[in-house]
Amino acid sequence: MSYKKEISEKIKRRNGTGMIRTLQVVGSNSDIAFPQGQPSTTIDLYFYSHLSMQMILFKRIGYSGTAVFNFSVFNSRNEWITNLTSEINVLPQYDRLAKVLILKGNDGSRMELGRYRLEGWINDSRVEELYFELIDTTAERFRRRAYLNNEKAALQMERNNLRGLFNGKRKKEIETRLLQIEYELRSL
Repeated sequence: MSYKKEISEKIKRRNGTGMIRTLQVVGSNSDIAFPQGQPSTTIDLYFYSHLSMQMILFKRIGYSGTAVFNFSVFNSRNEWITNLTSEINVLPQYDRLAKVLILKGNDGSRMELGRYRLEGWINDSRVEELYFELIDTTAERFRRRAYLNNEKAALQMERNNLRGLFNGKRKKEIETRLLQIEYELRSL
């Protein structure tokens, strides 16, 4: 048996729940396989254009050789979307594998919004699956911004029309709310 086949057999025997700790997805704006950021099952297309699909192993592989790993992506209707496959030279210190999927192209094209299923495979043996969702909060942000601007204009008009001795408390409440609105508008 060749060394390459022997390594392949070891990985096949050690995969499944014994080898893979988890699959995770991380949104990013570049094609870096391991971007900084927290894994999430909800990826917002307003913020991210790429998806890093990561397979985290329980421990380092511990030997050298080659392995084929891939990620298959299916939509909510269980239709196959893409299959990203790589044959890699495994090094003993490897404890994670990753591929990057482009969610939005420069030409304005993008993946359909909705729920997806990700399957991770090592050497033709399925080892884990994960569900994630693509959302786009652009329209929601525009609606929220318009609502806050309307509220801000109404409060400013009310503040300018307040007269008299006993309106100090209301004026403070309005000022506080205007500051909250400004803070929220900056964060959108």
